[in-house]
Amino acid sequence: MKKFTLALFAAALLCEGLIYLVFHTILQQKAHPVTYFFPAFFFALYFFVHRFLVAVAKGDAKRSVNMFMAATAAKMLLSMMIVIILVFSIKDGYRPIILTFVAVYLLFMGIELPFILKEMKKPSGAGNDFKQDV
Repeated sequence: MKKFTLALFAAALLCEGLIYLVFHTILQQKAHPVTYFFPAFFFALYFFVHRFLVAVAKGDAKRSVNMFMAATAAKMLLSMMIVIILVFSIKDGYRPIILTFVAVYLLFMGIELPFILKEMKKPSGAGNDFKQDV
């Protein structure tokens, strides 16, 4: 869990820097203030969902797979709702904001997947009943 938290924190810092650089150097415009909250939002979202999934992975293997899929769908639906709210609330120039949101979402999802899959594949002696196919 500690490595995952550090990876999320590093990704959040990287995203903050990249958002600033992309908007100020490449796009030559100021970023909308909401874009700087995306990394913090995804850090919190993925941190708490990961904690929940790790706790579930220590139990039944079928339940952990189902919960992983449900959590992934819930995160995606929440993200889609936020994108829709942003589109309707920011009338002008919302495309760079939405692209930033999607890029940060994909980065954090890419970080979470290897960590949670490693937790789900732990043998039963490590507190998980998941049986690996050998």
